Amino acid sequence: MMIGVSVQALSCPVLSCPVLSCPVLSCPVLSCPVLSCPVQPHLYSSVDFGRKWQLVHEAVTPNRFYWSVTGLDVESDLIHLEANTADGRAQYVTCRAQSCSEANRHYPFSGYIETNSLVVQDDYMFIQVTSAGRAWYYVSYKREPFARIKLPKYSLPKDMHIISTDEGQVFAAVQEWNQNDTYNIYISDPQGIHFTLALENVRASRGLGGNSMIDLYEVSDYQRE
Repeated sequence: MMIGVSVQALSCPVLSCPVLSCPVLSCPVLSCPVLSCPVQPHLYSSVDFGRKWQLVHEAVTPNRFYWSVTGLDVESDLIHLEANTADGRAQYVTCRAQSCSEANRHYPFSGYIETNSLVVQDDYMFIQVTSAGRAWYYVSYKREPFARIKLPKYSLPKDMHIISTDEGQVFAAVQEWNQNDTYNIYISDPQGIHFTLALENVRASRGLGGNSMIDLYEVSDYQRE
């Protein structure tokens, strides 16, 4: 609910588009940009509550764009996004919401990444790279350069999902080469680089779009009788 703000028709490029609004604490309310992907894969931003829209990027992977994280990114209107190239590949791009021309775009990871792999969450950023038919996973901790994630030597992952980044560590669900409907759960060090096996053969359910779903719950103050 917004008190003291008049209601009027807005010229959103497509009214049914999903909108990602930035956190109130990350920037002044009246100048807080709004991101919208009305005509996929186009991404737009607005600084006047949707009255006017400006194109941010013309080829963004759906649902792979993120606001800056307070305390880690210098600019409160910085956007992390996964951009698609003309030849069908993907890149990790950062730019400011109202200034994202090619000259103002930055590429924190120099190479191409796997489509639908960019995750920006809390202190961490994750990407996937495929080389010689094998999936490799990279992490950036507190905006440091990307480092390759190190799983135990016996692990040959074909899929990885970030479950949680709470408590200063990463919980990841990894599907090994010989698994189909189950995942192994790994837990990382604070930097998210070195992972240790925590649980084996956790069954996953299927969510919307066929995505794998794994629920993780924290249990505190457990006492045995």
